Amino acid sequence: MMVTVQWDVCRAVMVTVQMAVCRTVMVTVQMEVCRTVMVTVFG
Repeated sequence: MMVTVQWDVCRAVMVTVQMAVCRTVMVTVQMEVCRTVMVTVFG
């Protein structure tokens, strides 16, 4: 029983961390692309 709970918690933590990392990466990439485009267009 304890093992099952441990697995659920572990999986939940992994998914949360993965989503947070993915979102951070997406935002960072988006900002970089946006800045590059701005520099290219207006620079």
